[in-house]
Amino acid sequence: YGDGVFQAACATDFLEHVDEPKAVVAEAPRVLQPGGLFFFATFNRNFISWLFGIKGVEWFVRNTPPRLHELSLFIKPAELRTMCEASGLRVNELHGYVPRFNRAFWRLLMTGVVADDFTFHFVRNTLTGYIGLAVKSE
Repeated sequence: YGDGVFQAACATDFLEHVDEPKAVVAEAPRVLQPGGLFFFATFNRNFISWLFGIKGVEWFVRNTPPRLHELSLFIKPAELRTMCEASGLRVNELHGYVPRFNRAFWRLLMTGVVADDFTFHFVRNTLTGYIGLAVKSE
């Protein structure tokens, strides 16, 4: 795509699957117009994320491919903020998110199937997963 052609770019459930997230983040402002929005969501790199985001998914979600997630590819929030700032993006919002512990969650644990009503909600803590919004400098 050409330079400055988009008003928004999105990297949700993606950055934790690439070897060079810096290159992905650097590409976002190139294709964004001034003031364009970059949305991202990924996992924090720590033991708790490994336990829930890797092992929990492997243990409880049926048909999870081997090595779907690797801890070494998870990104700490401060690292992603640094990547954004180095690329000309200003992080305006950063929120943690976790699954809602409702019927859909408990059904998942019992059946191994992620149903359509399985949802997440925002929390202050970015310990496991986090979602954010960055803006390209004018």
